Amino acid sequence: MKSAPALPTVDFSLLTNLKDRMDAFTVEFDKFFIAGREQLRKEKNDFAAGMAEDSSQQKALIQAIEKTKIDQHELLEVMQNERAEVQEVRASISEYSKKQESLSGHKELLEGQISEVEEILAKKRAAMHIKRQELASQHAKNRPELQAWESQLGLRIETAGTDLLRFTFTRVDEKDPDRPCRMIVDVSGPDYDVTECSPSLPAMESMLTELNSSRDFSAFLKVTRQAFKSACRI
Repeated sequence: MKSAPALPTVDFSLLTNLKDRMDAFTVEFDKFFIAGREQLRKEKNDFAAGMAEDSSQQKALIQAIEKTKIDQHELLEVMQNERAEVQEVRASISEYSKKQESLSGHKELLEGQISEVEEILAKKRAAMHIKRQELASQHAKNRPELQAWESQLGLRIETAGTDLLRFTFTRVDEKDPDRPCRMIVDVSGPDYDVTECSPSLPAMESMLTELNSSRDFSAFLKVTRQAFKSACRI
């Protein structure tokens, strides 16, 4: 703001009388008043323009602040969403890692079980091979006697399925020599087992125990024939 114009100075010594001096003072005062009024109007206009500019700047500043608040709110939401996504991804990675560890452990367990099963099967195959060799040896040993039994004593041997042998005895029932007495022997396992027997023989369990202990199949057939004879007499 400019300073107000200074009051005019009048050299009264130059005037010859009071009227001239008053007129001169009036003229100078009018000039001072006009200059002061113009200065005041200019300052008022400058102040109004400054206020308008300040108001415009204030509005722009308020708008900028509001926009900044909105941007901050949106940025906060984005950050929260990204944080949630990061946590979700971390949780997924953790779950996947746990599943992978579980599957790895399960795989090792299965591989161990497979190895155990393969070992068991190998042992069973070896036992079956030994069993078949024993049966072949026993069959060769008993063949002459079995042939005699088939021709003279009425014993017929035939297969009844995989690893099953059917033994049919005739000439057992004195009242009906053609009556068949049958039993089916399972030779698949390490021990012999009788799956069917007609007529039923109460002593079959003890007879099987003796057979599996002695491995003497010929003696077992003799005992079985005698047991069938006893059953037919009842």
